[in-house]
Order: sequence, then structure tokens, then C-alpha cells
Amino acid sequence: ARQPEYAAVHLDMLGVRARGLAGMRNYVEAEPVFAQLIESNAKVFAAENSQVRYWRYRRTQVLEWMGRLDEAHEQIEKLLKVPATSAEHPMASVAHHVESLIIDNQRRADIPATSIQAARELACKEADAVRFCIKITLVEAELALRAQHNAAARALLDVPGKELEMQQNVDLAQRTALLRAWLARGEHRFDEAQRLIDTVRTAPAVSPEILAEADIELGYVELARGQGKAAGE
Repeated sequence: ARQPEYAAVHLDMLGVRARGLAGMRNYVEAEPVFAQLIESNAKVFAAENSQVRYWRYRRTQVLEWMGRLDEAHEQIEKLLKVPATSAEHPMASVAHHVESLIIDNQRRADIPATSIQAARELACKEADAVRFCIKITLVEAELALRAQHNAAARALLDVPGKELEMQQNVDLAQRTALLRAWLARGEHRFDEAQRLIDTVRTAPAVSPEILAEADIELGYVELARGQGKAAGE
């Protein structure tokens, strides 16, 4: 049966509010609105309906951005257990796999090379999925930096630059800059690392999350610089 018109309008308004709050990075208020959207839509549609799954994915992103990583991991795993259908957005499956990688990376979980390869095969062959392909590359670069495989990290970080110029995605460009700063720090190129961090910190459009990451990386640079001076004394 068709849902009453007022119910459809109510769901539409909830969706606008949820997206608006998330867009303003007001995640604390956005998360319960997304939860309400999921519950309300699930009462009208099937639990695995494409619209319900879309809101579940969006809530998972918000949980990740809030740092509620175990909850985000649980939710994205549930989405991955049921393959995306043709009724969903063509990029839904790609988005779910990439989000899973990002969450596991932040949780410092062991990520099998096969998982990265599977996500890369999904994303990087699609002309419309360049942004997702770049996200995978940045996860790989961070894993290489954490393992102190600087040559591998450098090769990976040389790839997104050209694509980012085309995409003009500010957040990804800034994350790339911070990873390059991490690489420069590991190679004792402290002035270059600080320049890259300053570029991010003084950008006109920088999110609180990226600004916090920049401040942390700056602290690491200053610590490493100080340790280098002490070792030379």
C-alpha cells in the first residue's frame, strides 16, 4: 500500500535535516536523525530496501566521523553481508567497500591485502569512482607509512596529486598533504613537512577533523625535530 502523503513529506523533511546537519558537521545532532530515518523508512519498506540501506550507509559515515568506530564497523559489515542491488545507486557497493577500509584503518585493524585489492578492483575501474579510488590509495599510503615503507608510500602519494587537480576535492587534497608531511617527517625533511602542514592549517576551507590531524602531525614534526637536534648535540 502507498504510504500517506504526510508520511512521505515527513520522511523527505527528515532526510533534508539529516543531510543538512551532516553537511554542517554537526554530527551529534545528525546521528539520531539518521537513526530515526532508518527506523521510519524500515516501517514502510523492507529492511534491505535501497532507501533504507542508503540511510544506513550515511549513518555509518557519521558514526565514523564521530569516532564511534566499533559501531561504524558493525554497521558497515551488516551492509556488506547483503550485496547491493540494482535498485541502489551504481556506486553503492564501491562506497560500502571503501568505507569499510577507512573504518578498519582508523581502528588500526589488520587489513588483508586481498581486501584492498578487491576494493581497488571495484573502484578504480569505474570512471565515475575516481574519488573512491583516491581514498583507497590514501589508505594504502597510510598503511605503508605506519609500516615505515617510505618508498611504497612515496609511490602511492605521487598518484593522487594529478587526479586531485581534476577532482578539486579539498578534503582529499588536504589529507594527501598531511600524508606527504608524515613522509617528509619520516625522512627528516622537517621544513618541508612544516610547510605542508601550514598549507593545510591556513587553508580557507578546512574541516575541524583535518585541522585536528594537522595539529597532531605538527606536534610529531616538532618532537622529531627536537630529537634530531638533541642527537646532534
